[in-house]
Amino acid sequence: MLICKYTKTKAAAYIPHLDVLRHMDMILRRADIAVQKSQGFNPHTKIFFGPPLPIGVESLAEYFVVHTTDISQADFVDKFNAHSIEGLQISKTWSVETDPNIYPKIGYAEYVLHFVETSTDRLSQIVQDISQKKEWVVEYKRKTEQKTQDILPLVKSMEVSSENCLRCVLSVAPNLRAALLCEAIGKEYGLQKLFISKERQFDKSMCDIDDCIKNNRWK
Repeated sequence: MLICKYTKTKAAAYIPHLDVLRHMDMILRRADIAVQKSQGFNPHTKIFFGPPLPIGVESLAEYFVVHTTDISQADFVDKFNAHSIEGLQISKTWSVETDPNIYPKIGYAEYVLHFVETSTDRLSQIVQDISQKKEWVVEYKRKTEQKTQDILPLVKSMEVSSENCLRCVLSVAPNLRAALLCEAIGKEYGLQKLFISKERQFDKSMCDIDDCIKNNRWK
């Protein structure tokens, strides 16, 4: 069994999650990679994913678990990447005996929010202002309902990453969408979002998922 870390960047960032699932299955078939199938009338590939990534958000740290048979990690990566599309590529793998069920263990994710034409001084002022808030109630629409939410408790950290960029660690469970945070910043401070990229994911104790897998350390 392999845990695979993969990227979802460039045009691949605009592939919906359900289409990614189908795309992965096609890659494995085209690459002639033998994987275990479920039992029953309609068998399917045994492959399990982490939380779905919103359309348009790039990521360097997505994960899936696949039950492989008779293939080395190096050959798996080479074959998969050769038959995949640009932007959807495996960057790292780990061999494990049992499925760690990563999805419910992810507690936080680190994002870089890219904005149009601002400055580090302006972003520093925004970060300072947000840090002094007691609450930050925002409105958003979910399906047909208008909702409100205090998003401040779900922002674990925020800092200026570089010119035009903020680096934030946001809660995954309960979830704060990076796009909603961008909208709130744009509405209150007049910034225009350029794009969002996910850099890392963590468990609930803020251990990097890579380290959790490597050391079999989960909380």
